[in-house]
Amino acid sequence: MLAVVLGYGYGEGGAVHGADPAAPVVPDEFRPVARVGGRAPHMWLRRGDGSGQVLSTLDLYETAPVLLCGPRGAAWHDAARRAAATTGVPLTSYVIARDLHPTAPPAPAPGNAAPASEGAPSTENARPAGGVAPSAEGSRPAGPGAPAPEGSRTAGPGAPADWAALHGVTDEGCVLVRPDGFVAWSANGAADDPRAALESALRAAFRLP
Repeated sequence: MLAVVLGYGYGEGGAVHGADPAAPVVPDEFRPVARVGGRAPHMWLRRGDGSGQVLSTLDLYETAPVLLCGPRGAAWHDAARRAAATTGVPLTSYVIARDLHPTAPPAPAPGNAAPASEGAPSTENARPAGGVAPSAEGSRPAGPGAPAPEGSRTAGPGAPADWAALHGVTDEGCVLVRPDGFVAWSANGAADDPRAALESALRAAFRLP
């Protein structure tokens, strides 16, 4: 059931670009690793603006396409602003380990048990393709053991996830995620002309002229 709810994906032409033509629409087994056409995985992050706010990657994908750039992928971030201006796509971009830092799961609220599965978000609110993107609350753990409200979370014990490994790219790569949380495109590493590569991906994924 989990493979159906969270593992299904879009093929090439389904508002994605560069999907593996051999990848099944519904895999035999769900693996929480990014692939073009599939759901972007959850991992905990801490904002790098000094606020100390802890949030899920899923909280980033609710209003506009997002480009997550690896720790050594600042060139993609620089290209994102120019590509957005050229294509008209309202793209938001972040550099991992600069704007957002991988962190341990949030500490449980006082008096509550630790979140299940090391803080993994609940699958209760998952919705079929074409559905409305979940609210911020729907993309986070819910019920007993849920972390403190956004803005008051603090990282708990445990090791942060490896962003590059979880997203299937290198530290020089990037991942483009649609507002519904599906991966529209990714680049494994650096590019000779990141602006041209990103513009091409945006036009292909979002069917722009």
